[in-house]
This record gives sequence, structure tokens and C-alpha cells, in this order.
Amino acid sequence: MKRLCGLMLFCVGFGMTWALVLPTTFFLVLTAAALMIVGTVPLYNVAAVLILSLTAPHDGEKPSARKLLLRTLRDVATNPIILGILAGMLWSVLKIPQPVILQKSVSYLGNMATPLALIALGASFQLKSAKGKLGLTLGISAVKLFLFCGLFLPAAVWLGFRTEKLIAILIMLGSATTCSCFVMAKNMKHEGTITACAVMMTTLLSAFSLTMWLFVLKSLGYI
Repeated sequence: MKRLCGLMLFCVGFGMTWALVLPTTFFLVLTAAALMIVGTVPLYNVAAVLILSLTAPHDGEKPSARKLLLRTLRDVATNPIILGILAGMLWSVLKIPQPVILQKSVSYLGNMATPLALIALGASFQLKSAKGKLGLTLGISAVKLFLFCGLFLPAAVWLGFRTEKLIAILIMLGSATTCSCFVMAKNMKHEGTITACAVMMTTLLSAFSLTMWLFVLKSLGYI
């Protein structure tokens, strides 16, 4: 019970940090982030599918360049995240009406997606296979949460991005690795251990790193 209370207080404190830093720009940040997701998520997923397909383990003989290219293109074309984004954009462009029951169902499903994915990831995680990978996991987490932000946030400031746009860029650069990375790696015959470790480590550390970056940007007067 004490651990649960401590976790609840930590989550409330983290949420209050965002609320205090972003009292007037919260909904503008959501709008900017939504527009950013439409552009970046397909690019990220195409890049991820390409890399995972090209480096996927193969049974028996190494496939020819033509077979490898066809398999990679097939994986990109059948990626469920990309197909979901395309379906959503088509639905929006055609202005197809959504029943209230459909909106609520999709909303509930979206709210459950990340917690359920983390539970499934934790249940399938094997501690034995993760031994000896702590250094690599910390390196990946440092690149994801600190290096990207340290490199590209100054560039964004120099280009003139401020307030909600700069916060959306921070979310894109410094947020935790998504659970879908683990699912994608497993579906493409990778072991997925390092991916699982990276997801859990960045999810844990992003609460502190994002708060730090928000404090820095707020102190410098950029948000």
C-alpha cells in the first residue's frame, strides 16, 4: 500500500509539474503534437520497418537482394500503424460521421493501449536474457532522452520555435520509446530483449528527463 501511495504521489507530482509549466498552452500543445504525429509517425515507422527488415534474422540461406527488397516493401505496406494512420486520414478527409458509441469505444481503447502494452511487455520479459545489457540499455536511453534533445532543441530555438511548438518538438525528441517497437521487433523475428529494456528504461527515466528539459526551457524564457 505504501508503494502504491508513493507511485500515485509521484504521478500526481509529475502531472502537476506539467500543469504549472503549461497552464495556458496545454491545448495548443495537444494540437501541435497531433499535427506533428501525422507527419512524423509514418516516417518513423517506415524507417523502423526498413531497418528491422534489412537486419532480420533469416532461416537457412541469406535471401537475395530482390527477395529482401520485396519483403521490406511488403512489410512497409502492411505495417498496421501506417495503415491505421492512412485510414484515419481518409476518414477525416471524407468527413464520415462517427456515432457516439464508436467515438467512446475508440477513446477507451486508445486510453488502454499503452498500459496493456506495458503489461504484456513486462509479462513476456525474461530477466536472464537481459543480463549484461544494462550498459547498452543506458546508452540507448541517454541518446533517446538527452542527446537528441541536446542537439535539436537549440536548433529549434535558433529557427524560431517557441511555446507550444517548441514543447511539441520536445515531446517528439525526448519522450519514451513506444511499446509498439517491441511488438514490431518480435513480429520481424528479432529477439526483442534490448528493445524491451529500452522501452522500460526510457519510460522510467523520461519522467525525470522531460521535467528537466521543461525546467530548462521555462527558465530560459522559451516556453
